[in-house]
This record gives sequence, structure tokens and C-alpha cells, in this order.
Amino acid sequence: MAKPSEGEFGQADTVVRISKFGAALYLLQERYVLAGNGTGVNVHGNERLGPVPGLFMRTFTYSAEIRDDGMATTCRMPLLGIPRIANYQVAADRQSIFAELLCDWGRESEHTQRISVPAQRAAGTYSR
Repeated sequence: MAKPSEGEFGQADTVVRISKFGAALYLLQERYVLAGNGTGVNVHGNERLGPVPGLFMRTFTYSAEIRDDGMATTCRMPLLGIPRIANYQVAADRQSIFAELLCDWGRESEHTQRISVPAQRAAGTYSR
């Protein structure tokens, strides 16, 4: 959720939850804080693995850079504890995002497509 009036230059919060039978197997909460230059971002995250709160948790920070007039980002992120460089690009029709994540032992690509959602759901809901 974008919060342009919060923080010195605006911030946004995201939540990723993977659950089975109502129990959260993975929970990621991130706060993106925009820097004064308009392109730098500091990300503060809390991650939980497994359904038991407090058992497998960690907090972390990483940096990101907004590019291409807001249509792309490069993140230097620790994903499951492994440093990665992630490049995200929004498609010209703004209906999908392509991502490529690189680390010392591999490369991952991801294509995320917008799905139709009921009006009461928040805009920006995606499926993988």
C-alpha cells in the first residue's frame, strides 16, 4: 500500500503470505522508504518461515534503485538468507512484471501477470 505522505519522501508497505489450510507457511512484510533523490529506496523486512510465530523469523534491510521512470527496479536483496540482485521490469501494457534474480549459484526468472479481482480487493493483486 502506497503512503506518499508518510516518512520524509513517502513509503509503501507490502505483505506476501503463503498459506495452506489457513496456516501461514511463509510471511514477508516489507516497508519501502523512498530516498530524497527520488530513485533510491531502503527496504526494511520481516520474514517468517513456518506456521509458528517467533520460531523461524528474521529481520533485514536492503537497497533498491528505481529506473526507467518508475517502470523498473534493481534490488540487492537477501532472499532466504542468500544475497541476490533482482531486476524487475513492468511491461509496457502495465499488466505484467518480468523479474530476473541472480546469485552466486543460479538464476531465476519470474513472470507475474495481473489477474481480474473483485472491486473490493486492493488494486495491484498479482498471481504467479
